[in-house]
Amino acid sequence: MSAKTILGQVGQEITNWAKRWILAPLNEAGQTVFLCIETLLHGRSLWEKREEFLTQLRICAIGGLPVTSLVAGFSGMILAYQTGLQLRELGQESTVGILVMVGMCREMGPVMTGLALSGLISSKMAAEIGAMRVSEELDALEVMSISPVKYLFMPRVFAMILAAPALTLLADVGGIWAGGVITQLKFDVDPTIYYGKGRDWLQNKDIWGGLVKSVVFGVLVSVVGCRQGMRATGGASGVGISTMRAVVISSVFVVVLDLVLNMRIWPD
Repeated sequence: MSAKTILGQVGQEITNWAKRWILAPLNEAGQTVFLCIETLLHGRSLWEKREEFLTQLRICAIGGLPVTSLVAGFSGMILAYQTGLQLRELGQESTVGILVMVGMCREMGPVMTGLALSGLISSKMAAEIGAMRVSEELDALEVMSISPVKYLFMPRVFAMILAAPALTLLADVGGIWAGGVITQLKFDVDPTIYYGKGRDWLQNKDIWGGLVKSVVFGVLVSVVGCRQGMRATGGASGVGISTMRAVVISSVFVVVLDLVLNMRIWPD
């Protein structure tokens, strides 16, 4: 085999690798952004789809409530336990409430809610839209000049815009309460001290900053689920693959966007 042939094969492998791991993800990200913009622009027609919107809101909010509450509660307990162990060595276990309240409102509440919704709602949306794709229902809508984005995606995305911050607020409250229980039982800190010091340090920006992040995560999770459902091909196995991709992509994006939003909301 000549050197020219070897170099040609190496170049082809590099090209294939770049297409798969660089160009394809960038293209998919761009398609998702365009789908998000198109979906939000259809928001002016939300009143026409109010029944579907309310149905999706009930599914997202009530369906996500048990898992979100459970995850948030244990997150609050873990945060209180670990910080309490370290602060006890400094004789500052009474300040656990500050870290738990600020940490839950800024970080743990919105992120845990976003990750829970990635597994619950994004996968559900991908499976529903994917089943419609492989059964050619989406094609039938397009033949009838009905936009799938307006008819199917828009109510789901706007339902998540409301459900995500509502669940985040409940997650914040549940995590703070659970952290207070652990702090009282493990470190013998009076609840009035726990809540009092936490309330003194907690700022309005900590609360609305976390809610802003939850809205962004809600839009992201729902749009990714719809987009991956659109890509489903090949029957039941294709629907399964699209569902898996929706969960993985939305979960990764939640973590990445969390860092970006943290740097924008709290720059110093």
